Amino acid sequence: MRLVLVRGKSLPPHQVLGEITIHCLEGSLEVELDDKTVRLEPGELLFLTGGATHGVKALSDASALVTVAHKS
Repeated sequence: MRLVLVRGKSLPPHQVLGEITIHCLEGSLEVELDDKTVRLEPGELLFLTGGATHGVKALSDASALVTVAHKS
């Protein structure tokens, strides 16, 4: 899915069952994990294991391609 957030907006911490990639397409994103915070700039990709708690905040107007791999 394509995630679009304007500066200052966020998704609260949550979990999904499948493995996730977050590919920042434009702007800057901050991904909050249990033990650290990762900043993503355009072209950068983050991999999260299934069930990892994470939240996302836009540091500037931003969009990302989010892929969730569900196991069947």
